Amino acid sequence: MRRLGLLLVAAVTLLVVQHLPASATTVLDPIETSSDTLIGKKFKSATAFGNLYEFTVAENGTLTIDLHLFGKISVDVSLTDESVGPMTPTTKPSAPLSTLSGNPTPNADGTFTYAGLVTGTTYLLAIVGYACACGGYLATLSLAATPIPGALLMFMTALGGLGFFGWKRKGSMKAAAQAA
Repeated sequence: MRRLGLLLVAAVTLLVVQHLPASATTVLDPIETSSDTLIGKKFKSATAFGNLYEFTVAENGTLTIDLHLFGKISVDVSLTDESVGPMTPTTKPSAPLSTLSGNPTPNADGTFTYAGLVTGTTYLLAIVGYACACGGYLATLSLAATPIPGALLMFMTALGGLGFFGWKRKGSMKAAAQAA
């Protein structure tokens, strides 16, 4: 049931994104681990919106999107890999990000995390929704590198150890066969 819900959200987001004019896409510089990228928008009047951000990453890693809403606004966030399609966040807010209910504290924050981003791939971040006058959002995109070399070294050491013990066992079996 959860997969069906995620699929439905992705389909609605893609439908909204497909109907946006091409000029709505903002191309960002490659996102690096050493610095954060800020994006945001403030709306002067009530409007439905769809903002697209196209980017690449400088190295393999995990992308964290810290989203802050202000004013009265409701948003949906999705990340799409150009070769695979929509990506599922590893972490996301437990409730929909909306301040349209008129609650006393009209600000909402949410963090989305996407793992497995790869260099050389173009990603499309879509932030779509509805905003009342003076509503808006501010998002910080940050990249954490995946520590592949350390894990690879540990794996190769373990594989070498297994190979050594296999070779030693095979040698002792040959010696036992020759003695018999």
